[in-house]
Amino acid sequence: MEQILEASIDALAPRLIAIRRDLHRHPELGYREVRTAEVILAELKPLGLTLHSGVVETGIVGAIEGARPGPTVLLRADMDGLPIQEQNPQLDFASEIPNVMHACGHDAHTAILLGAVRILTRMRENIRGTIKFLFQPAEEEARQRSSDSQPVAAATQVIEAGVLDGVGAVLGLHLWPDLMTGQVGIRRGAAMAGGSWFRITINGRSVHAAQPHKGIDSITGVANLINLLQLVVTRNVDPGVPVLLNVGTIQGGYRRNVVADRVEMTGTVRALDQAILDRLLPARIERAIQGLCQAIDAEYTLDYYSEVPVLENCASFVEAVHARLATAMGQREAVIVDTVTMTGEDFAFYTQHVPGLFLYLGCSDPSTTERFPLQSARFNFDERAIAVGVRAMTLGALTLLDQVRAS
Repeated sequence: MEQILEASIDALAPRLIAIRRDLHRHPELGYREVRTAEVILAELKPLGLTLHSGVVETGIVGAIEGARPGPTVLLRADMDGLPIQEQNPQLDFASEIPNVMHACGHDAHTAILLGAVRILTRMRENIRGTIKFLFQPAEEEARQRSSDSQPVAAATQVIEAGVLDGVGAVLGLHLWPDLMTGQVGIRRGAAMAGGSWFRITINGRSVHAAQPHKGIDSITGVANLINLLQLVVTRNVDPGVPVLLNVGTIQGGYRRNVVADRVEMTGTVRALDQAILDRLLPARIERAIQGLCQAIDAEYTLDYYSEVPVLENCASFVEAVHARLATAMGQREAVIVDTVTMTGEDFAFYTQHVPGLFLYLGCSDPSTTERFPLQSARFNFDERAIAVGVRAMTLGALTLLDQVRAS
């Protein structure tokens, strides 16, 4: 099977790079990946697989039935771009869509899963079980179902659509510029942080700036609140536990000589401990706001929503897939990652329902020091990583089938 794998990857690589470049040139935002879905379907239909399109609007689900019965595992890739204006004029395949680009590598993820599906289809006579695959829309964008509801992630809608029914394990990956091309990283425990977002509105009373004592200054209140929120983290959480709080936007005021009566601020909280996100921080944040508003006679509203849970890798999957990749690729290429990442991923919703594994795919060219982070307007990557990703996803799928069957 591994001989089939290596020969197939070498033959497929140019085609997968071409697909990636086409998708990069024509990125689409979440729930609007219509052209992207058409490209995917055009690649998959000749394989003779059962396919379901329109899953959560633009997603695609299919399955490779092995020659012998066994468990089911799910492979997932995300498809959507980001609302960012690309700044890579040197690329002849730079985004042609104003203010939209693939700044997080989802074009590569899609190409990688297409390659893995092609190869696994050729291997179906040797597969014991079923390998489902999901091209998921809108990883970057949760959606509100009504004006007063909490935003719902696309992964949650995928689960509600029944895509995880009967699945024993899930596998995903993400481009990772901190690793070199050729490397695949695996982290024990929490692979991605859980995240929540908050919106705080401070309501005061506006007056002329020459008579501030007659009003309630919401801007001064928010300025002090920002420092209080940092204290919430540094003085309530063990310093050894990774947690961060970031204020991302502040909006308020009318003009330079008027005390502002209303300010709205938004931000995010990230942690690798779900209890901190769900219980400790929301209560402490509200207590800080209450104290501040009592001190200045202001009123407030607080909206605190969970975005994604902590993404936990299954311990047995980590060890089994690491061993398989180390044998196939080499010990230096299969990397156990110890550094902490505070980014979040809606793949975490899947791992709340079934055991899963999320891989980091190295994508930085070792011959250059010019590297741009994920979600940068200048993000690009070493396309040789696509072949490595196909190898990792294919071997990972076969390994997870063995693990679920043995459990």
